[in-house]
Amino acid sequence: MAPLDTGMVIQIPPPSETVDLTMGDGAVVRVRRYARAGALRVFLSNGNGFAIDGYYPFWGELRERFELIAFDARNHGRNPPAASGRDGHTYAQMALDLQLVFREVTRAFGARRSVGVFHSMSARAAMRLGLRVRGDCRECRRAMLTFLDDVGVRP
Repeated sequence: MAPLDTGMVIQIPPPSETVDLTMGDGAVVRVRRYARAGALRVFLSNGNGFAIDGYYPFWGELRERFELIAFDARNHGRNPPAASGRDGHTYAQMALDLQLVFREVTRAFGARRSVGVFHSMSARAAMRLGLRVRGDCRECRRAMLTFLDDVGVRP
């Protein structure tokens, strides 16, 4: 078996802004904004065991046309482990996290037409949120879900 090529390093550009959001149970979700004036806002999040940075080959090129809101699911990627010691890895909790992220991003950066691009676990949380809110979260109702898979294959 050939050795793994470890020479590939993905360089993630610095965001325009970073905001740490505290979820209802105290877990922290670090949100990175790549601003683009007047553009459609795209929320991006990862699947179980991954980090949104690993999807950069997919979303990096979108920075030219869209405002990007990149964040890892709780206890993943750049987020610190939950201070409570409990991971909160239930779809009910992650749906609440997603709702809070939508609301706080809107509060911090203004309302804007938005879509969500999620993989695996975060996509299921978004579907759960969509079924749960039924009119309770205006910015969530406007978000469209797109499912992203096959991380190793460029679009």
